[in-house]
Amino acid sequence: MQKSFSSKIGVLLAAAGSAVGLGSIWKFPYVVGENGGGAFIILYIVCSLIFGLPLIMNEFLIGKLSGRSAYSAYREVSGTSRWQWMSWINLLCVLIIMSFYFVVSGWCVYYMVEAASNAFAGMDAKALEAHFDAFEGRAPVLCRYWQA
Repeated sequence: MQKSFSSKIGVLLAAAGSAVGLGSIWKFPYVVGENGGGAFIILYIVCSLIFGLPLIMNEFLIGKLSGRSAYSAYREVSGTSRWQWMSWINLLCVLIIMSFYFVVSGWCVYYMVEAASNAFAGMDAKALEAHFDAFEGRAPVLCRYWQA
């Protein structure tokens, strides 16, 4: 298993992918339209640079200096265990983010099956919205079925 990236573009793409996220890609055009277009994009880029750049540099620095997992990196870099709580925050953030992606992945799988079975034939936008709302409304029933 390779422990480092083979190119700088790989590091850049991995950092961009983890920083942007699926939610931002889907929601970004809507938020831009609702909040003033170009002025919002300028503010978004400035905030991304002010907050995102130092955070990603911190993550790279801690990872590079420690050469350890996310859990043990803070102890390795600081030399004491007083920063160990930061590793728990990282793990909690990962679990919260993964829970969102599991739900979205479930929707994608469901809709791939629906599309493969031609369930959307002849539906307009309102019918598709009702179809999705009905799918969301069945989620508790499905959860009860799986628990039984």
